[in-house]
Amino acid sequence: MKGVAYFNHKHGCQKCTVEGKHHSAARVIYFPDIDAPVRTDEDFRALKYGDHHRETSPFIDLLFFDMIKGFPTSDCLHLLDYEITRTYVNCLKSGKLGLHRKWSPDTISRINNVLQNVEIPIDYHR
Repeated sequence: MKGVAYFNHKHGCQKCTVEGKHHSAARVIYFPDIDAPVRTDEDFRALKYGDHHRETSPFIDLLFFDMIKGFPTSDCLHLLDYEITRTYVNCLKSGKLGLHRKWSPDTISRINNVLQNVEIPIDYHR
């Protein structure tokens, strides 16, 4: 949904600009730097992260939504269950997380319209 490199890509870290290294014997990408600069919403929207960006996200036009902090970094494979996602979205809608105020009906309608027009890529296997 963010249109970025996968977690196992050289530029796959969702939260910082660390560049992954390839370990040929283990056939994995690892991220050796723990002090890399964090990604920012402003730089993400300006597409300043090079190979981290794969395509333009449908969420890029939602200016009230932080493209870095607004997405969980896990997926079903990494223990983020459907129920947790649903609970998280419901908390965002109701303002119960304390991070933002309650979403207005107009905001919910705009998000629904964006999600209805999202085309899931054929290589989406999770």
